[in-house]
Amino acid sequence: ALTFIHPEVEWHRAFHLPGVTPEKAVFHGHEEVRQLWREWRSVWDEISVQIEEVIHDADDVVVARTHFRARGAGSGAPVERSFFYVMNFRDGKLIRSRPFEDLAEARQAAGLDDE
Repeated sequence: ALTFIHPEVEWHRAFHLPGVTPEKAVFHGHEEVRQLWREWRSVWDEISVQIEEVIHDADDVVVARTHFRARGAGSGAPVERSFFYVMNFRDGKLIRSRPFEDLAEARQAAGLDDE
């Protein structure tokens, strides 16, 4: 999975979960991202993130609406949330991933003018 992620990646966590690296909101490099994914997988029995719509894809910047679905490990509690991700690419690899709950915030973070 890290094949398409730049070694200097900056990965912003979408939301905080108890027991999942509480002191960090931003993860740098492959090893920190691996650790985040390991911790996330440990708290979910099922997890998926689907891209619902690509809003912008140009100049090494992608803005997409995504839908997160998961079922809590142990509790079985279902979780569903939508986010807008701003993803920046360098040399064809993901260099930064930032989630936003609001499209206007995502567009502003991506440096896009309001349409």
